[in-house]
Amino acid sequence: MKNFLKKAIYLGIVLSLFSFAGCQNVLESEQASPSTNMGRVTVVIGDGAHSAANQSMRTVAPNLGGFTKYTLSFTGPVAQVDIDITSDSTSVTLPVGRWTISAKGYTGTSSYTEVAEGSVTVDVTIGVTAQAALPLKPKTGGATGTLSYSLAIPSGLDSAQLVITTLEGASVTGSPWTLTSGTTNTGSKTLDAGLYLVQVSLEKDTKYAGLTEALHIYSGLTSDLTKTYTDADFDPSENFKVTAGNTMLAISWDPIPGVTGYEVYYSTSNSTPAGAADLTITDPFVDIEGLTNAIPYYIWFKAVNGDEAGDFSSVATGTPAALNLSGITGTWVDSSWGSVLFIKDDGNYQDWYYAYDESEGIWIGDSFMDDYTDVSYSGQIIATTDTTQDTGFIYIKFGTDHPGYGANAGEYYAIQWKDKTVSPRYISTSGAYKSGGEVSTATLAEAVAEFTEANSYFASYTVFNEFEYGPDEDFLRNFVGSTWKADENATPLTYDCTWFTITEDTSLGVSVFTWEEWLDLDGDGVFEEGDGDMAFIHGVIKGTVSLGGRTSGYIFIKGTEAGAACDEEYYHAVKWENFSSGSPSTVEFTPADEDADYFEDVILTSGSDFAGDFETSSYTKQ
Repeated sequence: MKNFLKKAIYLGIVLSLFSFAGCQNVLESEQASPSTNMGRVTVVIGDGAHSAANQSMRTVAPNLGGFTKYTLSFTGPVAQVDIDITSDSTSVTLPVGRWTISAKGYTGTSSYTEVAEGSVTVDVTIGVTAQAALPLKPKTGGATGTLSYSLAIPSGLDSAQLVITTLEGASVTGSPWTLTSGTTNTGSKTLDAGLYLVQVSLEKDTKYAGLTEALHIYSGLTSDLTKTYTDADFDPSENFKVTAGNTMLAISWDPIPGVTGYEVYYSTSNSTPAGAADLTITDPFVDIEGLTNAIPYYIWFKAVNGDEAGDFSSVATGTPAALNLSGITGTWVDSSWGSVLFIKDDGNYQDWYYAYDESEGIWIGDSFMDDYTDVSYSGQIIATTDTTQDTGFIYIKFGTDHPGYGANAGEYYAIQWKDKTVSPRYISTSGAYKSGGEVSTATLAEAVAEFTEANSYFASYTVFNEFEYGPDEDFLRNFVGSTWKADENATPLTYDCTWFTITEDTSLGVSVFTWEEWLDLDGDGVFEEGDGDMAFIHGVIKGTVSLGGRTSGYIFIKGTEAGAACDEEYYHAVKWENFSSGSPSTVEFTPADEDADYFEDVILTSGSDFAGDFETSSYTKQ
């Protein structure tokens, strides 16, 4: 109510002044321009299903070239026309905001037939090229497609089968098909367009090999499955992963077709176990808990089929350890969409929070935990990959007191980071999401196994910049010692509207920067309240955040005296863009039409609900 009344009073005063002065309206909405409100997206169609660069992914689908055309559609802040492309990747320029990009895949040349469809959501950021992997799925109801297979298998097998089921587990007519050992099995199967699971199940002397992969069948296209097996493939330890957590190890491996379960053995000694199994499980993943940090553990498993257990896998090793979050902790802000993430380590709990308030925009600080509507998801960090690397994964266990993901409390989730830089600090992250995929898992080991790029997760990344508590002194000194004047409007009057100065005071042994902005109603370039000038924002600069290497960012000001836009003891944000230290030195500022009780409540981004209240003015150093 305070801000509403203040703005209403201020609006009346300012509009009445501007009606005769011809000055630029500081409440006017920001106008979009290609240089300040656009970003780029590189769209890669397909999640590995038909991309030549990703044939190692666990999906059987038509070879690259099966689609002759794609149509891309865009749903977002403004209307966009559809575009047609003939390659499976392209780059597009879009206004800042959240966009849903949809694709349709076609076959044919002179006459096109739609056989595939898919979509992805991506956040477009000023000056950043976002990456969007757009997965396709078959469009059902059309003509049939074909699975063509060539499977070379060794001799002496006890059992060999090709099995195809629907994703719901229903059998396909004729499945399973028996394969002949000691030869290359070739053939084809005609199937309705849709998604399936294809399995190759091989058994030899209670050892198992094979594969389980997603099968995409598109109308009129052929999906190829080619694989050569040797006796060496009957080692059951393919893709045996160990992920270290605090007093725990999460282990997983690729599913082995035809088995009913697994036995797990672990020890602090690297000697093949002689006793009974430590764990008996049905799925190829498990968390081993209650371990001692800093001690290496050695782990084996056996595949089990009924009462028979196979040979030991090769050994894997891991060392439980307290988390080291160096390089990724901090408060990070999304420069376009209006969200913030916190990665905290207080020695006891390592927490992940991702906050976005759809009604109020964006906010910064710990106080969001008093307003649960701000929390998109949160939880305790259980494990990470090496945080010194530019790319890695964070695994969290959802908390119990945040309704954003309350239904999944106690379950596990993954976040991938990439493009991590040290100076200026920014990071790109993506939550584990894909249409129709897992939302969370019961164990950490299952999260490690499920939430991977190979399984088509982590499609859309958001760029977050580090939020620095405290001013960027070197940047602010670009403005100290000069007066900055807003561009003149077309007016017959002899004075200009808006001026600002930034001063530095070192008398206390530290640098204190002060922001002073006013409406210069008598045109003398000096703020003098007695001669009719109007105070706009006056206060001490408490912090900054730089985006894009200081080309844009935010300055946070605590009011030291009453002003039209920020009262004494309240906080205000000013966004800067297009700073140039050349000749002439220029900068664009967009003050928010709002103030806040606390530093943590300052509105930060152009993606918030306050974006429409910003007015961009270009200032030149005098």
